[in-house]
Order: sequence, then C-alpha cells, then structure tokens
Amino acid sequence: MACTFNRATKVKKRVSAARAGSEKDLVARLNRIEQALEAARRNQNAGEGRDVSMSPSSSSAPMSVGTDPPANDGTPDTTQGRDYDSSVRASGATAGKMHFAGFYLGDISSYNGIPFFSPDGQDWIRSRAGEDASFQTLFGMGPLWHSQNPVPIFLDFPQSNSGGELPDRTVVEEYLARFRASQFGLSFPLIDFVLFSGTIDLAYRSPQSALTLEVVTAKACVFAFFAVVSLFQREWKSTPEIDGEACAGAAQNLMATILQDTNMTALQTVFMLVNFVAQCFT
Repeated sequence: MACTFNRATKVKKRVSAARAGSEKDLVARLNRIEQALEAARRNQNAGEGRDVSMSPSSSSAPMSVGTDPPANDGTPDTTQGRDYDSSVRASGATAGKMHFAGFYLGDISSYNGIPFFSPDGQDWIRSRAGEDASFQTLFGMGPLWHSQNPVPIFLDFPQSNSGGELPDRTVVEEYLARFRASQFGLSFPLIDFVLFSGTIDLAYRSPQSALTLEVVTAKACVFAFFAVVSLFQREWKSTPEIDGEACAGAAQNLMATILQDTNMTALQTVFMLVNFVAQCFT
C-alpha cells in the first residue's frame, strides 16, 4: 500500500507579541525625547531673554564704559586699556568668581586674597558708589600670610610673674650629670648638654641684671628640665627632692611669655613639658 502522507508542512510565521510591544515602546520613548528637547529649547530661549534684560548694558544706572583702570598714581592709564585685569593682576591664578545681583564683577586673587574686579565690575561699582576705588593701595599690601607687624621682643618682664625661684645651681648640675649618664638620657636626648649649659648660665644670672625675654625663657627651660628629672629621683636617690608638678606648673606659667619669640630654648621647654605629661599618664 502506497504512502500518501507526503505533503510538505507549511510553517506559519507568527509575529511576536513582545516585538510589537517593543516597537510601540520605542515610538513612545522617541515622542517623550522630542517633547523634552522642545521644553529645553523653550527654557533656553527664556533664559537668554532674562540675561539680556539683566545685563549691565541694559541697566538704568549710567555706566562709564570708556574709563580706563587707574594707574599707580591714581590717574587713568590710557596705555593698558582693557588688558589691566588679565595681564597685570589676575595672571590666571584665581580662587573663585564673584557675582552680585546678576553681574559678573571679577575674581578673587589666590595670591593675596583680594577681590580682583573686572573692568565691567569696576564700572558697575563706580556707577553705584559714585567714586573710583583705589585698588593699587590694596595690591601693594602683598600676600595676607606675610606678617606685616612682627611681634616685638619682650624686654621688661615683671618680677612677680617670673615663675618663682629656681633651686640652687649645684642641684641643677647634679641632676644634669645623672641625667647624662642615665639610660633614659642616652635613649632620649631631650637636651643638648653643651647648649643647655649656656641656658643654665642665663637662668641663674644675678638678680640685679635686667630680666629679659631670654632670661625668662632660660628659667622656663630649667623648670621643665627639673620636671622631667623628678620622675627618676627615686631611682637615682638624689637629694634634695624636687616637686616635679610644681616645676612643670612654673614652666607652664611662663609659656605665654616665652612664646613671643621662636627659638630652640622655647622648643626644648615645650618638648620637655609634653614628655613630662606623657610620662605621668603612662
């Protein structure tokens, strides 16, 4: 019996529902993008219209457009023209831009921290203030971090605030010798023994001599040294005993005075006081 099942099967192509849905989503997204672009274009046109209405040229206040920046002697400089702000003072080193009431006034100089006004900004200030500002005076001050008025050296210290009386000089020399030979002194050279000898000479200067800042600093340094070596007096069995906290307090009372000048003796004093406090709390 012959087989009659020989027809070619026909596969019907069906359109995927998901594909049709994706095409609709794509059309909707394109429509939303076009609407967003149109809204952005309208906002941009509206912003440009506001900028034109708020520009200095359209302001009702009079503007002195043709006036050149003042020279060093206060007279208008006709040779520099509009290159005054960019080539002379700004030098491209600015920390920020200044805007006020919709106007661009200028930049803040990173060299001296003084506002640097553009020519349009100077005209705007001139129209509001009614006079020219002397910027050359400010520019001549230099950077603000440079000390204009150095602290004067203290030359007349009151006797009542000198921190009290130091122990006898022989006691200082005894403790200095023990500290120099101790394991702590070898491991932690808090002082230079040669320079500290000169500090002792200053601290024990005769009372009749003038009590200068150097003498007060030397006394504070010796007090701080006594505070440190008092931590080892039981181990060394030294006499007489020293009140380390009292010596540290005396050095701290002189701290506001000795910091009027920066020197190695004052640094030694601060370092030994910090070491004493660290040893007390360990």
